[in-house]
Amino acid sequence: MDRQCIDLAMTHLEGVHNPLPVSPYKFYVLIETTGSDESYDKAKLEAFLLRSMEDGLVADGVIAQDISQASNFWRIREGISEASVKVGAVYKYDLSIPVEKLYDIVEEMRSRVGDTAEVLGYGHLGDGNLHLNILSSKYSDNILAQIEPFVYEWTAGHRGSISAEHGLGLMKAEKIHYSKSPEAVQLMASIKKLMDPNSILNPYKVLPQSALSPEQGS
Repeated sequence: MDRQCIDLAMTHLEGVHNPLPVSPYKFYVLIETTGSDESYDKAKLEAFLLRSMEDGLVADGVIAQDISQASNFWRIREGISEASVKVGAVYKYDLSIPVEKLYDIVEEMRSRVGDTAEVLGYGHLGDGNLHLNILSSKYSDNILAQIEPFVYEWTAGHRGSISAEHGLGLMKAEKIHYSKSPEAVQLMASIKKLMDPNSILNPYKVLPQSALSPEQGS
């Protein structure tokens, strides 16, 4: 989560508390572990945090002392989407990007939209899944023109995918070519037609209708 996400959650979510209120940081990472021995696992986690701070990997950190504190941590992370819609309009993108480039698109989008919108990024650091959110008081064709197709072209240019954990769905089916070659799309369409010749299973999602049209299958 970047700092903008934390600020957003603190502003718009009820009952949450900033675990690191003294100094704002550019990024925050939430880590959850599981184990069979609570005291031993806690000691290992504390040692990991201390070593990470000594090595300069992190600037500060806090460990939840009970389930209530852990729930507060997760409430911040899981409430970002809820908090964002309270601003007004939200343009959401679920991208898969190489980890070393994960945040670059956030900074580039900030340069593109300037003061017309707020850009924030959060997601899953381990697998390179970025949730890119652009917030504005209302939807605008001008803002959308700054975002699309740039965000798709940028992602494709960095060998990423325009969809990650939430899939393509309805709105992005026609954008699949930014992530997949024509040959791959046609192969997927052929399998779809074989298994679902009448296109009644989860229709209009994932694959563009042009790939499923009768002339394409002839």
